[in-house]
Amino acid sequence: FFHEFDENIGITHLNTSWMCYDSNNESGKLHIGLNSVYNCLNDERFQAKPIKIVIGHHRLSDFNKTVGNHLKSLFKTKDIDLYLGGHCHDATVIYDPSIKVEFCSCRQARVEDVNNPAGFIIGDINTESDQSCFQFLNWNVELAKWTYDYTVYFAKHGKYYLKGEKFTKVPVVNRNVIVDLKMMDIPLNYEEIMNQFNIHNSAIYSSSI
Repeated sequence: FFHEFDENIGITHLNTSWMCYDSNNESGKLHIGLNSVYNCLNDERFQAKPIKIVIGHHRLSDFNKTVGNHLKSLFKTKDIDLYLGGHCHDATVIYDPSIKVEFCSCRQARVEDVNNPAGFIIGDINTESDQSCFQFLNWNVELAKWTYDYTVYFAKHGKYYLKGEKFTKVPVVNRNVIVDLKMMDIPLNYEEIMNQFNIHNSAIYSSSI
């Protein structure tokens, strides 16, 4: 079904779980009603939104390969920007340049396990600042607090900047970079720093400790 988030963002929710009857034997085998998906993505209200997001419980790799390829084709023709999923023990994010879609999966958030910590993702979309990103976090059992997730391959310091054309007006190679290595006292004021040194389109990285 389609959910009208605001005037800028439309979200289509997919029921990826209707054939998910055995969690131990489902990877690469799930199907989805492609006709229903097409009708939902083709909704005039959804198509009118500048940013289009699709959310499903499963990752694309959990689908039958043919079904997954059909979904990717639909995402391309219907101008989808983000696919958000989960059902995994490790958070992932990857940009598919062939269809110009970001695929982001969130790790589970219901266990306290040193090897498989709970996690969540904060998304920030701002097409004016060129700083749209995902911030990945894990629950640190030993410290009993949320920390940045450094295990996500394409996310440096736990932060991943969206690569789609709608989010990157300035190429990454032309950006200034601020690296926050301040370990003590109050956090740095990034706005003050950028104004003082006339820095624009910056990518900000900061340590979790």
